[in-house]
Amino acid sequence: MSLRRKVLIVLAIGFLAAFATDSIIENAIVLPKFVALDQRRAERNLLRVKKALALDLQAIEQGARSYGQWDDAYEFLENRRPAFIQSNLSSESLTTMNVDWIEYFDAAGASVAGQQKDSLQANGIRRDVVLASLDLSNGKPSSPATPNGKSGFVRDGDHLILVTSQPVTDTLGLQPARGHVVFARMLAPVDIERIQRQTAVAFTLLPPDDKNLALPGVEYTACRRTIFSEDEPGTLLSRVCLVDVRGKPAAVIQAETLEEASAEGNAVLATERLWTLITMVALLGLAYWAIGVTVLRPVRRLLHDVNWIRQSGELTHRLGVRSKDEIGELARDIDLLLMQLARARAARLRSENQLNTVIRKQRETIRELSEGGQPAGHAER
Repeated sequence: MSLRRKVLIVLAIGFLAAFATDSIIENAIVLPKFVALDQRRAERNLLRVKKALALDLQAIEQGARSYGQWDDAYEFLENRRPAFIQSNLSSESLTTMNVDWIEYFDAAGASVAGQQKDSLQANGIRRDVVLASLDLSNGKPSSPATPNGKSGFVRDGDHLILVTSQPVTDTLGLQPARGHVVFARMLAPVDIERIQRQTAVAFTLLPPDDKNLALPGVEYTACRRTIFSEDEPGTLLSRVCLVDVRGKPAAVIQAETLEEASAEGNAVLATERLWTLITMVALLGLAYWAIGVTVLRPVRRLLHDVNWIRQSGELTHRLGVRSKDEIGELARDIDLLLMQLARARAARLRSENQLNTVIRKQRETIRELSEGGQPAGHAER
């Protein structure tokens, strides 16, 4: 395997590790923040729905207060004049006050007079259930009437009812209460559609059972908690309790919120990962070119010169690499080695020449001796 391939493999592994680490950090830290944004938006949607329901309840409460803090109504509970019933407890009065039921009770909780729409009985709304939630039950109150009134939601079967009970006093509110007036309105599908348009929130009202609360029991403390789930991709379901006049769960508001922040976050992160991957590929290409120029080209020149010296035996040749890095240091060490080898070769050649000279002289001496004479040096002596 070539040096370039090894370096590229190491760089690729490093880039992939960095890319994987970046993806893990984004999934573990960044993306949950987008999810939290969607959840906060879902909580705001639930809050808008609860406020819209509270405004409807407040409108009924104001109507009941106007019917209760009224001199005519205060006198009616005393003298029971039929003219008051004809003028103020007619079907037109129900339409004007936008309620389904108006009824007056005396201080003992006994019904005095009232009017209600046929739709209440048609939908199976039980009068005693509503009165019991207000501590009023046909002349036998379960507890003393509340002087300041009571308002809230009451659940009867599959229906949710907005109800309020206000004390009947004089207009100035200086006299003691002579009874109560009850206003009630069933929350109909048309009301749900109207609130959906007002709040721009798609929501439904579910019964407060264990399935919808997603908790082992139906407790008021559980209603303080907002529950999130996904019914389908891209839609966040949020649920929260709506409590009744006694503080018990009356319904579960389920709102549907598009996961816009999560979707946008996923798109942004996907784009960021794509550009990161493209950048890494470009860096690998740049590294491939840079390695060839700064590393492999000097190495190839070094290898070429070493092979030429090996084949030619020319130890006086010097390598042409002069870079100030490890390759240049290696080239300088090879030049020193070649210099030492050249000196060693020169010394060896000198030794060989001297030895050849001695051997030649000895051969001449031996030849002269073998011819019967003495060497030339001995004869002169």
